[in-house]
Amino acid sequence: MEHESYHEMMKRGRFDFPIGFYHVEKYHPRFNMPYHWHMEYELIRMLRGGFTISLNEETLHLVPGDIVFIRDGIVHGGVVDSDDTAYECLVFEPPKLLHSANYQSSDLNNLLNHTFNVRNHFNQDDKKIALIVRILFEEMQRENPGYELIVTGMLYTVFGLIIQEKQYTPVTKQPVETSHLQMQKLKKAFQLIDDKYAAPLTLSELSSAAGLSPNYFCKFFQKMTHYTPIEYLNQYRIDQACLKLAYTDKSITDIAYSCGFNNLSYFIKTFRKQKGISPGKFRQVNRK
Repeated sequence: MEHESYHEMMKRGRFDFPIGFYHVEKYHPRFNMPYHWHMEYELIRMLRGGFTISLNEETLHLVPGDIVFIRDGIVHGGVVDSDDTAYECLVFEPPKLLHSANYQSSDLNNLLNHTFNVRNHFNQDDKKIALIVRILFEEMQRENPGYELIVTGMLYTVFGLIIQEKQYTPVTKQPVETSHLQMQKLKKAFQLIDDKYAAPLTLSELSSAAGLSPNYFCKFFQKMTHYTPIEYLNQYRIDQACLKLAYTDKSITDIAYSCGFNNLSYFIKTFRKQKGISPGKFRQVNRK
């Protein structure tokens, strides 16, 4: 795949150390986090500004010092408050990193098997977890010799503190069936957008992929993402264009057509409206 899919199956980090680290600020291709889901866990750490993020049907507003814990399979995405916002993301697979050790914890297994629901939002009042997460992110950014051992130890510590401080609730019943099924249907629409964004997708095709009537699909999609399906499709196309501008040498014209725009002028106009900058300038900024 030449692009990052909304059901992200991209390799994270190295084969022997599968952790992805992302520092995000203005002009990052994914500054406003597009709604997506993946089978890894994710930690988000707020550095500056504010960020409104949705996790399935829950919405949080983040400020500096806040930490978000996202387990596998959660549809998430959000919008920054201002251009000076900055945040960092750590994406990892606990089974690969933690189950390789000889020690096995039934409590850890309960977390990873979703027998427990982990608290998803921490702040500076959670002093121990906040300190460990800060060290974890700093080590990932610096990549000094031995950082892999420190990071793995810090991840164990995060899960250990979650267990020790009982930052979880036991799952006593299955999720509400209707809500669960709706989220699965939404993921199918995301998958179609990911697979076919270069084609002239219609509302009918998107709602059909989700198995919902166009009218109900529009209402549910907008409730979950705060965009209409077509608005979201165009945002996705621009996000993919950002990735290609930043990481490939394709011409702006080729990128426009490969991202579903059949008119270069309209692509430039839409890009500038969403990103506040021209495609050419965006490429220059990301090549510095």
